Amino acid sequence: MRNVQLAVLALPISYVTMMILVERYFYDSYYLQANDGKIVQKHGMLYGYDQLVWLIVYVYALGGLTVAVVIKYADNILKGFATSAAIVVSCVASVFLFDFIPSTQFLFGTFLVMAAIYVYSKYPHQQKS
Repeated sequence: MRNVQLAVLALPISYVTMMILVERYFYDSYYLQANDGKIVQKHGMLYGYDQLVWLIVYVYALGGLTVAVVIKYADNILKGFATSAAIVVSCVASVFLFDFIPSTQFLFGTFLVMAAIYVYSKYPHQQKS
């Protein structure tokens, strides 16, 4: 719930920052690289958002809330292991789906991730009395 509160507080700050960038569009060469200033002024902030974009926004928001729940009920170490294992699984799937050829570094990293998960599961932390 804290993440939702922080996101709601960040929305006005992000909106003001976006409007400042829109106003500075013509004055600084750094902001000239972002061509969104005129589009935001003319059409509004959500111009071009279609159903696919809203689906992606929803999936990322749901993923962020899921991470918050995982950290609340588990711990940060398990979240890191889950993220690492998900990367390994997606890369293995890429081997079969997209003809991905894993490098030696990838295989070594996969070994380290699996070994760390095994050691963490096999030898749990014991509190000193």
